Amino acid sequence: MKTLDDIKGRCILEEGNDGREHWTWKGGTSKGAPSIHAPNLALDPAGHTLTVQSGRRAVWQMVTGEPIPDDKIVYATCWRISCLNPACLEMGTWHRYGRALRKSGVLVGNIKRILAAHRGGGAMRKITPEMAREIMHSNETQTALARRYQVTRRTIYRYRNGRQSPIGGFFGGLMR
Repeated sequence: MKTLDDIKGRCILEEGNDGREHWTWKGGTSKGAPSIHAPNLALDPAGHTLTVQSGRRAVWQMVTGEPIPDDKIVYATCWRISCLNPACLEMGTWHRYGRALRKSGVLVGNIKRILAAHRGGGAMRKITPEMAREIMHSNETQTALARRYQVTRRTIYRYRNGRQSPIGGFFGGLMR
């Protein structure tokens, strides 16, 4: 795909409830998001090098003519994973994207997200207060402790750096 018209031609055009036209990509995807073979200005500022990349990144570079900095992402403000309409796209940091996503409320009540959040806490429930004290005072590496307790290194990190309390609830912050 070399032009925006090429991309638009491979999309289903539909009017949204928000009054905007949405370009729903009907080509290849990666985890549900559009994946496009297009000029990558980050690799070749002249735009001669085509690579497979995120559809939103490809469209953004075609519209602006500028490469996207490594610390930025392009996301759809209509919150449709397959939409490639430039009017729906915005570039920002992960922090800005998270803030916009939270403000939109699109994930509120999403059962998949709720279940994932509950599953994620499983490792924390495996650690007893005695284990937590041992983790906090041990000279072993995070990797060794993670293997011993069958949790992730991140879980060990959280206990060692006070980001997770060995005792939850009202008294959780008192123990260190």
